[in-house]
Amino acid sequence: CHVIRKVKAKCTILVLYEDMVSQERELQEIISNLTSIEVRIFSRDISSASHLMNNFQRALVKVHETLYDDSLVIFLHPKTRISEQFLWRCQINIILGSSAYFPIPFQHTTKTEKRRDRNSNLSISSKTGFWKSTDFDTFCAHAKDLQRLTILPKSPKMLYQLISNVLQLKRIPDSAVWRKWEEELCPEVDSRDSCIQDLMYRNM
Repeated sequence: CHVIRKVKAKCTILVLYEDMVSQERELQEIISNLTSIEVRIFSRDISSASHLMNNFQRALVKVHETLYDDSLVIFLHPKTRISEQFLWRCQINIILGSSAYFPIPFQHTTKTEKRRDRNSNLSISSKTGFWKSTDFDTFCAHAKDLQRLTILPKSPKMLYQLISNVLQLKRIPDSAVWRKWEEELCPEVDSRDSCIQDLMYRNM
């Protein structure tokens, strides 16, 4: 999980890790898209945290411990990529005590992500991927709203269901958020096309 605090044109990225080496390349790819934003990075090893909690719950605990009440918090899956437009949309779509933003990312179905330049959105079409409506891993909310939780949900989807009772949740496709293709989604080469079609069907 990556927690970003947005202040004007600056971001603080908190990397929560068990194996930092495996996440370092992913982190650099995320930062490479944020060309006009000043980025600071610090990290916390969660491998020694309570074994009664999973990584997502540990990340929520770090939100309580680390961030200011007025922080804008963005959770990203390590395979998720964002452009700067996404940060601006987070600011527009969340209101303290009123709303949170759970965008639907675009899932690529090839290893190569073709963009016009670093700050432009992806080429969105049925030939390059699909909207992954079952993905709740990327979201943004005010830290104070997350700090009010009395129950630690075990997953982003459970968080979505939990806070839907108290916040208006904005859930729309966002071309500034995309997931890298992962071979483990369709590991069998011979059946790759039918596997992708099945993934698309399940996300309709």
